[in-house]
Amino acid sequence: MHYVFLPILCSIYPLRKLEYVKIIAVTESECISETLDGFSTNISVCDSEPDELVLAVVDQKAKQRAIVMNLN
Repeated sequence: MHYVFLPILCSIYPLRKLEYVKIIAVTESECISETLDGFSTNISVCDSEPDELVLAVVDQKAKQRAIVMNLN
C-alpha cells in the first residue's frame, strides 16, 4: 500500500540545480533574479548588484509548472 504514494511524493519534492541567474532588483530582504531562459526567481540571502550574474539554486519543477501554466 505505501508504494501508491511514491509517485505523488516524487512529483512535489523540488528538483534543484545550480544555474546562472541575472539579478534584476535588490530589495531589503532579497534579490529578484531571472534565469538565462527567462524564469523569475528570488534569492533570500543576496549581496549582489543589479545586472550581475550569480550562481543560484533554482527549482526545476517550478520552471516546468510555469511552462505548463502558460500554454495556450
